[in-house]
Amino acid sequence: MVEIIPTVEYVFCVGDFNMNYLNKSTTEMKLFLEILESFGLKQIVNEPTRTTPNTSTLIDYILTNNTDLIVNTGVIPVPEISDHDLVHCVINLKVEKTGPIFKTSRDFKHLDYDRFKTDLISIPWNNIYDKPTVDEKVEFLTSNIIALLDLHAPFKTYKISKKYAPWLTDTLRDIIHTRNRALSKFKKTRQANDWNTYKNLRNIVTQAVKKEKNN
Repeated sequence: MVEIIPTVEYVFCVGDFNMNYLNKSTTEMKLFLEILESFGLKQIVNEPTRTTPNTSTLIDYILTNNTDLIVNTGVIPVPEISDHDLVHCVINLKVEKTGPIFKTSRDFKHLDYDRFKTDLISIPWNNIYDKPTVDEKVEFLTSNIIALLDLHAPFKTYKISKKYAPWLTDTLRDIIHTRNRALSKFKKTRQANDWNTYKNLRNIVTQAVKKEKNN
């Protein structure tokens, strides 16, 4: 999937393009570079974004029409999510300070499942057959479900002050950094033993993340 984020002064286009940017000699890449030039865009990721024991390819791009805004860019391995690395860049923008962020969602934290089930069963669902039109049937169904949720899981507004990931401990951060360094080493040496070291660390991180989240 490719996502384009346009603004008044600059454009960023990010996504998986499935063309190895490290090999610019292919016909399709030459055509792609011509297209970029025609739109005034440049590709700013310069490291491989997908690494296997036999290949290293750069197929995940960040395109922009204003490289002056880019402070730095790079890739972050996320093997527990994908075999593609996460591409990122730091943009020098002046952003006006805003007030706190509020989010409204249903609160299921204190849901009493037994009471919910009792009230769910008590609704005369068979009455839906008495509704003459499809629209009335849908209205009957949705109105009863919403009323049930309003009773047992009402909407609540939360103030979001910071991102919170209690499972991401200092120890886990150290293991992740060690895994990332192992991958970087393999990209330079291309040695089988370095790849095996990285794979072992990747598995350790995956298990550690699961354990910390469960805790």
